[in-house]
Amino acid sequence: MVIKFGKVVINPIIGPIVIFSSFILALSFIYMPQISTQNQKDSIEKDARSLISHLKSFRTYYTNSVVKKVSHLDDLTINFDHKEKSKTIPLPATTIHNLSEIFTKDSEMGFSFYSDYPFPNRANRVLDQFQKDSINYLRNNPNKVYTKEESIDGKKVYRVAVADVFHSQACVSCHNYRADTPKNDWKLGDVRGVFEVNREIQKSFMLSANQVSYLLFVLVAILIFALMHYSVMYIRRGRELKTQANSLEQEVNSRTKDLMQSNKMLLEYKKAVDASAIVSKTDEQGRITYANEAFCKISGYEIEELLGKSHNIVRSPDVDPSFYKNMWETIQSKEVFKGTIQNRSKEGEPYYVATTIVPILDSDNEITEYLSLRYNLTDLEIAKKRLETVNKNLKDSIEYASLIQNTFMAEEQALEKYFDEYFTIWEPKDIVGGDIYLFEELRTEDEALLMVIDCTGHGVHGAFVTMIIKAIERHIVARINSDPSEVVSPANLLGVLNRSIKHLLKQDRDTSLSNVGFDGTILYFNKKEKIVKCASARNEILYTQDNDFHRIKGDRHSVGYRDSDSNYQFSETVVELSSPTTLYVATDGYFDQIGGSKKRSFGRRRFRELAQSIAFDPLNEQKDEFLHRLKRYQDNCDRLDDITLIAVKMDI
Repeated sequence: MVIKFGKVVINPIIGPIVIFSSFILALSFIYMPQISTQNQKDSIEKDARSLISHLKSFRTYYTNSVVKKVSHLDDLTINFDHKEKSKTIPLPATTIHNLSEIFTKDSEMGFSFYSDYPFPNRANRVLDQFQKDSINYLRNNPNKVYTKEESIDGKKVYRVAVADVFHSQACVSCHNYRADTPKNDWKLGDVRGVFEVNREIQKSFMLSANQVSYLLFVLVAILIFALMHYSVMYIRRGRELKTQANSLEQEVNSRTKDLMQSNKMLLEYKKAVDASAIVSKTDEQGRITYANEAFCKISGYEIEELLGKSHNIVRSPDVDPSFYKNMWETIQSKEVFKGTIQNRSKEGEPYYVATTIVPILDSDNEITEYLSLRYNLTDLEIAKKRLETVNKNLKDSIEYASLIQNTFMAEEQALEKYFDEYFTIWEPKDIVGGDIYLFEELRTEDEALLMVIDCTGHGVHGAFVTMIIKAIERHIVARINSDPSEVVSPANLLGVLNRSIKHLLKQDRDTSLSNVGFDGTILYFNKKEKIVKCASARNEILYTQDNDFHRIKGDRHSVGYRDSDSNYQFSETVVELSSPTTLYVATDGYFDQIGGSKKRSFGRRRFRELAQSIAFDPLNEQKDEFLHRLKRYQDNCDRLDDITLIAVKMDI
């Protein structure tokens, strides 16, 4: 509020008016009433002094010229009861009392004469507080005047009191020697009583000539200052307006120049758009009002054939009517429509355009027309359709390849026949994958070979490598089956696979362009000997036995890559099947899957803890838990790799 008022005060136009008005109001309602009241008080005090002086003079005259002359007459007495007795004249004090009653009755001014030592005829008078205070004050200050403003009967009254001092020895003697005197030790200079004059303070203004002159001077000064201020403002404003007019003229010229330049640029932009885009405009009803040369060229229509028509003239019957319904709803709601539209030329040929339709609005936010910009996508759409056909054929081929790859996998019947319990999880990232698991019975029904292989990459290229692995595996199995005396060693088999891949893909040479191989595990089972031989490249093997959980670490050496050592000898571990045993073999797709709140890999440690926590549940329940935990951890993250997990249980 204060800030707003400050802004008004400093305003060069309104500010002086507010200040002058406030000053005049202050004069009218604060200063002038105070001055007027003080003037009235001064006037009342002056009149009171004059009246009291006249009364004192009259009393002196009455005492010396009347009372003294008749005081020796026997038939006349001088006393306060002159009204009841015919041959009695009033005492001087009584005369003053009587005159005060007359003055009070016949004028606006009140007059009274009182003392704190009254004669018996006035002994019943009760003095008010002002009268008491005035007597006390004037008895100590006989040469001063005691005044006070009071409210009497709802009116402001100014009361003036003056001391009545004994100046004559005759008066002192009269008061001291009367039989009824209330005090007989008066002396010259004592204050016998008080003269009081009072008058109502009027609400009307009472100003002296000097005050009126001063007030007029102030008002004239305010007027002159206001005239000077606004004259200066007028001159200054005139200069500002002239400067603003010049500036405005320059701004108009500059804006006009910019507008002309903008118009020129818009024409250039229009030329550029017309040269690169297919442009048309319609009224709010959809009737064509403009079409550029590119529109005519691609549609095959002349401009005269298009104007006044709707775009139905190029609509293709192959497009669903709901598409156009959605388009109209969009642009009629004052939103921009974007989409690819198939149209039909005058010759009936289809063409495709990337279309943007913009509603043009007026100052009332109402649609006046629609502007359409299009780009020819015909060649792109044709290429897209061809690509879709190629992709479909390729997908069909890959899906067929997936069927072939599935035939490589271990048969469920063989696993079910050989093991007491088992489960398999095989989830390729793509349609085909780079993971493969193989199971073969060997020379007798007691012997079997299980391979879990994670080839380089995933998808098609990983699947090709699995075919190579399958071919080598068939050769290995055939060789073992043909030689009853051969001691099967998974470690040696990993060495055979290592050398075979490097040889087949020529990765044993520095000039080789390929660099593929695998990480994986080979398990040899022999029920007769009650053993499992284990060898692994990179991957670990987990197993439970006698309520204990065990881990077999894989060799830190991959199989078949250019940098793989052809002569590397893999390690081998033999597990005695002396009691029920469950083995777990997995590729790294499960461990490496990203997920969780921190988007980190699942990890081998978490996998081991999960396997250990459910190790003694039925394997079918374990499979469900492995899948559930992986899905929950992965959440909305993308699958990174193929996933393979095999668990088998043997109780011999």
